[in-house]
Amino acid sequence: MLNLSVESEILKVVRTTLCDTFSWFDKDDPLVVEQHVGQVYLFYSCLRASRGDQATTLLECRFNLDASEGWIGRLQVSSVFRLQGLGRELVLAAERISTLMDMREINIFPLVAAVDFWRKMGYTWKPRTARVLCKKVVRF
Repeated sequence: MLNLSVESEILKVVRTTLCDTFSWFDKDDPLVVEQHVGQVYLFYSCLRASRGDQATTLLECRFNLDASEGWIGRLQVSSVFRLQGLGRELVLAAERISTLMDMREINIFPLVAAVDFWRKMGYTWKPRTARVLCKKVVRF
């Protein structure tokens, strides 16, 4: 389990995980990790997979430490780089980070057009919710 008391330590773990999991990762890509009371916020933007398009390839997550739940708030892949596996790789990175933060599950409130993508990634409808997909986090 990750010791979540030091923000710089969390940033180091996230950076290493992205480097190991996301093939398009560059150390100069914008990466923000902030720890707040009971929560860790992560924002990552991939510069190489954003060139040539107004939309940015990015991943935004929140990890609720008290509830042991991660949330992918936003996953976006630039239209120029779609269908190359970038979204899949970013989701796998978020899931790996969730594991390291000892989360029980990761959730998404998907756009209707993206439901098939999330279902292919193993997400299922969360019981007793209207529009939340979830996936249990696999322990390594």
